[in-house]
Amino acid sequence: MNDVALRNECIVNANGIVWLKNKSGRISREWHYDQFSFPVLSCFLSFLSTLDRTARTNPVLVSRNLSRFCNANSGRILVGRWDGNYSDGRSPDSWNRSSEIIQIFLNTKSGVKYGQCWVFACILTSFCRAAGMPSRPVTNYDSGHDSDGGKAIDRYYDSYGMLDLQKTRDSIWNFHVWTEVWMLRNFESASNGWQIVDATPQELSDGHYQCGPASKSDVKADNGESYDVDFVFSEVSAPIKFWERNSSGIYELKKVSTNATGHAISTKATDGTARLDLTDEYK
Repeated sequence: MNDVALRNECIVNANGIVWLKNKSGRISREWHYDQFSFPVLSCFLSFLSTLDRTARTNPVLVSRNLSRFCNANSGRILVGRWDGNYSDGRSPDSWNRSSEIIQIFLNTKSGVKYGQCWVFACILTSFCRAAGMPSRPVTNYDSGHDSDGGKAIDRYYDSYGMLDLQKTRDSIWNFHVWTEVWMLRNFESASNGWQIVDATPQELSDGHYQCGPASKSDVKADNGESYDVDFVFSEVSAPIKFWERNSSGIYELKKVSTNATGHAISTKATDGTARLDLTDEYK
């Protein structure tokens, strides 16, 4: 990365912000990455020691394994919860620094309760910055969640016009946060530069809850399936397809709504706390 200001922001800066809520009412939340603190460095080096020596020098493999390591579904550190019941742990809103979460994990050797997407993304950002990989949390408003690989948000309705909740599995979230990691991928077909790595995947990838690194330029070009490019493409560009069951019980496509996903894609600018809009880099 030749941009010195951006490199300093995305490796050296220990404090930042992450964008939450919805596209019409965006709010920023302060986060302390603490990437050079003892808990973060100790935990990261412990993770690194579990990888084969050749894998440790490969940013693709390091970042992909970190996305799995951060979540307790397939990894170890943080337990996700979205139903509002946090009585046996702490609310995701109560955290604002990575070192506190990681210190609890180091003390208990079990997944810390609880986190949501922005917490996972900030923990992953801390580890990547500790590794010297430029990284930053990125928020996608109206984020599509395609559960079947069709690169569309499918909504199924019965013959009375009621949403079929059993068949409809796809959804659109108010916002979702992942981590962009900058790397060179000279020995692969994927493009260099910013890559999407998600520590809160809700779908399996190669048998684990992990996602990325998906090249951002490949996502924009809708180019390929490797390392979850198609899944990220659906998050930012999937249309909504409306299906209705006819008298024969067959679902027919009735309407397609475009520009339904991927709005006001945001991260922190290098100067101050301003919002940097990345939407044109994704779509």
